Amino acid sequence: MFKKSGKNPVINQLLLELRSLEKDLTILKGKNDKYIHHLEEKEMLEESIRYSETEYGDQQHLLNRLQELQRIRPLYMEKKKLSYEQNQLEGCKNFPFSGASRLEKLLIECEELTISFQHLEKKREELETSPIIGLSSKQAALIHQYLNEETPLKQLNNKIEQLKIEIENEMKDVTSLQDHLGMQNVTYDEVEK
Repeated sequence: MFKKSGKNPVINQLLLELRSLEKDLTILKGKNDKYIHHLEEKEMLEESIRYSETEYGDQQHLLNRLQELQRIRPLYMEKKKLSYEQNQLEGCKNFPFSGASRLEKLLIECEELTISFQHLEKKREELETSPIIGLSSKQAALIHQYLNEETPLKQLNNKIEQLKIEIENEMKDVTSLQDHLGMQNVTYDEVEK
């Protein structure tokens, strides 16, 4: 447009300056694109940080929960063991609070009945071995038959046997309960204290 040999005309200078500004503008547009890209990357990283912090909080909560469960696990296992033992002791569930005193009463009653039984047994033996004076053989046979039938003596004997079985069952329940409570060698007198 203008001669190259001209002396820096104003228009040539402005054109050069325009071209220089266009180059600078292109460079700045490139930098602007980089800036926008960095802004987007920054937003993505911030979002990632927020997600990571949320995830970290969730994981921390889970860790705390697991540590708490780990801490109470022995208690849970002990509870489970005690529940199992309690189910095993269902037979002792009906054992009364006054079972020990009832057991003592049964022992006393059993002892009294044993004494009565021994006394009656002695009388029966005396009757069987001694001749019955003044009775016919038929009457003596009837007496012996009566003695062999269900008499108060036999009833007492049966009652004694039943009481012995009851006492034995009560003693088993007491022993089982003592074993469960860890009181194997503790007597009733020590419990009363």
